[in-house]
Amino acid sequence: MLRTAVSSRLLITVLTLATSLAFSTAIAQRVSQGVPKQVHLIVDGNRL
Repeated sequence: MLRTAVSSRLLITVLTLATSLAFSTAIAQRVSQGVPKQVHLIVDGNRL
């Protein structure tokens, strides 16, 4: 029972990290394609 809870929590953590990594990568690609810097500053503010 305990092992199942730990493994499910680990799976959620991995999925969350993968999602945030993909999201930040997509943002970085949009910024590099010439999105205004104001959007980038807003994203950085939300990250902090």
